[in-house]
Amino acid sequence: TSTVAYYFDMYNLLSEPTLSLWTRQPRPLAVSYPGSVPIGFGTFEVTATFEGSPVGDALVAVRRETDGVFESGYTDAQGKVTFTLDPGPSTVGAMEVTVTRHDCRPHEGTSQVISPDSAWRDHRSHGVDDSAGGDGDGMANPGETIVMPVTVENVGQQPGTGLAGTLATNTPAWAEVLDAAATF
Repeated sequence: TSTVAYYFDMYNLLSEPTLSLWTRQPRPLAVSYPGSVPIGFGTFEVTATFEGSPVGDALVAVRRETDGVFESGYTDAQGKVTFTLDPGPSTVGAMEVTVTRHDCRPHEGTSQVISPDSAWRDHRSHGVDDSAGGDGDGMANPGETIVMPVTVENVGQQPGTGLAGTLATNTPAWAEVLDAAATF
């Protein structure tokens, strides 16, 4: 019984160390994110505001347990956080979105993962093949010419025809794209 009394005193008098105590009346957060996203969608942006002003340092979690999706992060000074969902959701259903911050009411909501009615291409994978113009180690190294095979899947409900993609670089001083266009 001394152990029971010890823990009773510790948790009631000292509190649980990870418990965030409200120091004023909790404020309601206004949280915005897409109401629905297509299967395989790779990015997801969440914005948190209070009375029109951005809320920074809010903890945001996005989860779809059946597909292995779990991402978390904090909003920036503009009240935004953008997640790269890897893996992306692969089945239809609800994806949970939770936003918390000190002295704010928690937000718990969902975004529906849908299968689009039209054609919808989704980047599934890409690789590096440097066997013909490099050392064959599967990595893009300086001075090598590589082939980058890209796999794209249509996750929509309609066939996709005439779809095209373009590969570009953000660092043209470091990399040159020799054949940027592809059709799928």
